[in-house]
Amino acid sequence: MAENKESVTLVDDKEEKKRESLLVFGNNIAEIPCFRKSFLVGISSGLGGGIIYFLLTSNTRKAPHVAFGTYFLGTLGTWAYCRYNWSATRFKQRQLQKGLEMKVMYEGTDLERKMLSNADSKEV
Repeated sequence: MAENKESVTLVDDKEEKKRESLLVFGNNIAEIPCFRKSFLVGISSGLGGGIIYFLLTSNTRKAPHVAFGTYFLGTLGTWAYCRYNWSATRFKQRQLQKGLEMKVMYEGTDLERKMLSNADSKEV
């Protein structure tokens, strides 16, 4: 009987995780790189910008416009910066992976010895 209860709880946990994820255009937003960080920065910058503008000017009509503008710019700026760094890191990782695959493929062959001898002669 105890085994059935454990298997039921595992299934329930999986179903809860599926329900917690939010799909946008068929993509789980929790798995999109930089999504969470950019929206957190955008929300906090929008809130801060709107409050500061209201406290400085007491203009109730324009404060929400400033808040939305700073939210939009904060989100867009953080998204662009984070995605650029993510793409550059991913590109470097792929290059390194390809280099390691080539090293493993040429290890112990005559071509490796020629490449090593050429590298040694260029250093001197």
